[in-house]
Amino acid sequence: MPVKKAAPKKEVKEDGGEKKKKAAATEGETAWVEPSTVIVKPEGQLQLSEKELDVEHTRLMSAKDPVAPQNLIRFNFKEKQYKLDATVDQCACHFEMEGNLLHRDTDEGKRIVSDLDAKRIAAERAQEMAGLGGGGGGGGEGNGEPKKLRNQFNYSERASQTFNNPPRERSTITEPPPSIAFNGQVNGFEMFDAYVEDIERQRMAKEKAAAQSAKKPAAKDEKDENDEGETKEVAKEADVVHSAAMSKSLKIMERMVNQNTYDEIAQDFR
Repeated sequence: MPVKKAAPKKEVKEDGGEKKKKAAATEGETAWVEPSTVIVKPEGQLQLSEKELDVEHTRLMSAKDPVAPQNLIRFNFKEKQYKLDATVDQCACHFEMEGNLLHRDTDEGKRIVSDLDAKRIAAERAQEMAGLGGGGGGGGEGNGEPKKLRNQFNYSERASQTFNNPPRERSTITEPPPSIAFNGQVNGFEMFDAYVEDIERQRMAKEKAAAQSAKKPAAKDEKDENDEGETKEVAKEADVVHSAAMSKSLKIMERMVNQNTYDEIAQDFR
């Protein structure tokens, strides 16, 4: 094909003062002629000079949210105190919608696909069975309705559709042992008598042990036995604090103290 030579173009000034690029082709050479472009400017656009247009402006993009707070105080469960949280969530969610789409490779997606395939296969088999029933002749052809066939895999007789009796629980336990309720009241006099009886019991046990130990040795002088008896009698007489006379005297004294203490209450009661 013959190649057309492009004619030289002259500079054309537009309303905006911009210059178009020069496109020219020399003789014997082929050149691509750039199509003329029309620049559409909005109304009220700022008119800048060539010097102002050559100025470079640097813009940096940051992931920080200028609206996010910088002084969040949260409770630290590890240290059991409130602390300043340095990490602030910079993500701002403008729109969120939960959909019902699932990927086929997931477990739930595979289960749904298998259920749909099973339903489709069952519907196709039902249509095939209906076609077989309708072509056999008989009442189905006259009515125009397919013959309903019994599902041999999911069929149960009416007699077998009975309710299962719920299980019953039976338990046995032994007879509880016999028990009685016991209660009683204790005052200061009874406690004192109990202490006196315990002291008397201990004293008798000591005397009995001493008598048994005295019988064990075979050879002992009578003089030593008489001396021991005398010392025991002297010890009994010397133990005035645990004697019966002291116990009676203490009871009388305690009764007098209580009577004098609660004399006003006793007079009011009378």
